[in-house]
Amino acid sequence: MAIAKYQDIADDLRERLSTGSLPIDQEAPGGPLKLPGEKELASEYGASRSTIRLALQLLANQGLVETRHGLGTFLLERRTQVVVPMDQEEDWQAGQHAETALFPEGSPAGGQRTGRFQVETVSATADVAEYLGIAAGDLVVLRRSRQHIDGKPWCLVVSYYPMDIAEGTELENARRLDASSSQVLASVGHHVLRYTDSISARMPDPIETGFFRAAGIVPVIILSRTAHDRERPIRLTRYVFRGDQVRFVQERSSPRKLHVSARH
Repeated sequence: MAIAKYQDIADDLRERLSTGSLPIDQEAPGGPLKLPGEKELASEYGASRSTIRLALQLLANQGLVETRHGLGTFLLERRTQVVVPMDQEEDWQAGQHAETALFPEGSPAGGQRTGRFQVETVSATADVAEYLGIAAGDLVVLRRSRQHIDGKPWCLVVSYYPMDIAEGTELENARRLDASSSQVLASVGHHVLRYTDSISARMPDPIETGFFRAAGIVPVIILSRTAHDRERPIRLTRYVFRGDQVRFVQERSSPRKLHVSARH
């Protein structure tokens, strides 16, 4: 099957960007790097400007460049993936909030800052209902926070609480809690005893795209952590990260015992 011309041009541009053979301009020291204009690239590749535009859009979708209307196309800064240990849990008895439970390896636990905070009462979607062991459409309290590290978007955190547990508690208040959410749950008889984790990936929704300010089409990785008491799930917390920003790791000890045979 023949490769479309814009795909062939995009492949060549990607290769030239990786090897540094494509001329790029820096408008100011420390400023963004600008690719040659559409007219110049069209002349070089013997293609129409619409074909060049498709090639650049393909690179933008891959998160390599960003086209700014009226200004040109700029090389995006390569993101270095950070390691996030999955075995982290919030110290809720000491008041640590669930939204700050997952942070980069080597960073202080208190290094995250909460930006905008939202609280809503919503109907549980089918997947949220499955995690919480309730019926789809049942009311839940949703608490969403935007976490930043060094002033940059880090993690979008969304927690869901069954209404029969959250109703009448501070979890319904549209503000950050003074105590941890697990302390609030414990105060009404639901102590967090264990967690279950699952990881998934998908394309971002509009809220996530706006938060991460992703210029290209970058998937998000979601760690869904369900907190349980003795009898039931009592909270679902979803930690949403840019897919090109994190790498999860989990250390496990080998269950095998070493058998040493004695020689006679």
